[in-house]
Amino acid sequence: MGLPAPAFPSHQGVPVPMSRPGGCGAGVGADGDARLPAAENMLSQVEFYQRTDRSQQESGQYTQGFNQDEMFYVDLERKETVWRLPDFGKFASFEAQLALGNAAVGKQNLEIMIKRSNRTQAENVPPEVTVFPRGPVELGEPNILICFVDKFSPPVLSVTWLKNGQEVTGGVYETDFYPRQDNSFRKFSYLPFVPSQGDFYDCRVEHGGLPETFTIHWGEAGAPGEPAGHRAGTAPGPTQEPLRQWETAWGCWGMAPIPASLASGPRDPGN
Repeated sequence: MGLPAPAFPSHQGVPVPMSRPGGCGAGVGADGDARLPAAENMLSQVEFYQRTDRSQQESGQYTQGFNQDEMFYVDLERKETVWRLPDFGKFASFEAQLALGNAAVGKQNLEIMIKRSNRTQAENVPPEVTVFPRGPVELGEPNILICFVDKFSPPVLSVTWLKNGQEVTGGVYETDFYPRQDNSFRKFSYLPFVPSQGDFYDCRVEHGGLPETFTIHWGEAGAPGEPAGHRAGTAPGPTQEPLRQWETAWGCWGMAPIPASLASGPRDPGN
């Protein structure tokens, strides 16, 4: 039984093919071979569909980007296109129904690959976590604390902020999962805050590749005495028996280079 092919749209007349034929598979993780070709400009289309083993919860994502910057993603639950910069939506459009159709194909492929792989589970690759402020820290001046979670797989992850040991929910914003060229993912979480003497913050990360919750502390060391205020940590390596097991079939990577002439408009042949 063959795998249904997702319907990849085109961009300015340039087709967006799969990076490798039949590129959907169970357990394809950070060591997968779906590498991007070298190009001056790159339009990327990335999608995945997955299911957690124990809870049987299913989720997916559809994203398009340009030169590793996200242009938009499709909220599959609300069935709408969400532009990374709202102004993009004023001169461009994307029908969310196309992504929903691809998600349905991804779900079908997931069922096929689970059977073909004899329910082989995807490897859990733990994240690297960095916490830093958006700008120089000054007491009493509004700022944004950023928790950057990088190089993890599969894209199932929880980020929680704590202030002085208490969970913070108001004002927190986080991105969707941004793909990396090695088939792992990255994600940002933002916490607006006003630095005050004695306050401290923690970014708490949960992922199937971690033997326990991973926490990065940011506090006194991020005071004006240390302008950067960076705190970073690398979680332990892939666990042999993680707390949570994941069964994952990746949605096919659809990426293709775009000639610079199409990306930047017609060029004067006299120059």
